Amino acid sequence: NNHGLNSELPVNVISLSFGSTYCDSEICNRIDTLVGAGVIVVCAASNEGRLTARNIAYPARLGNVLCIGSHSSSGKASSFSAVGREIDFLALGENVCAPSVGGPQALSGFNGTSCSTPAVAGLVCLVLQQLIHLSVPLYQRAHNVRVMKEILMEMATCSGRHSEEQGFGCLVPAEFFEKTPDEKMRIISRMVQGV
Repeated sequence: NNHGLNSELPVNVISLSFGSTYCDSEICNRIDTLVGAGVIVVCAASNEGRLTARNIAYPARLGNVLCIGSHSSSGKASSFSAVGREIDFLALGENVCAPSVGGPQALSGFNGTSCSTPAVAGLVCLVLQQLIHLSVPLYQRAHNVRVMKEILMEMATCSGRHSEEQGFGCLVPAEFFEKTPDEKMRIISRMVQGV
């Protein structure tokens, strides 16, 4: 399947680190098309904190994407991370080391939900990679935002409860990936059947 917007390669996951206060119909329609084709879309919530009543940016406000906020290295929600019922998970978004201006070796620390979002997109890719080796039917079922959210909840610090500040909490995937293939298969099978 060719899910990319103008791509010759198949796309399973898209990371969007931009946002707007309004819903651009063309972008929303494209996201709907991609999600309908089984692409997992991961969006940055925004860096508005609690500045406005509607601080989650579009397209992260859409219900068919994963909405990602930011946390510090100590696991606390970042003060700039948007707050709202749309938040699904938090990922590290403070002092994230990345290339910067100043030559090929230059690195700087960056802050923002735009730093958190690609990390979660990468995590989704790792989950899909694991699944394709465990079970092709599970892999196919995981190309659904609701199913992927359930799988990620297994890696979240507050998986049983949702809050407007943290969603289901910080993603801590190490324990999940240390499980045996059979344990992962049981966990994911249970989640896929429950959705």
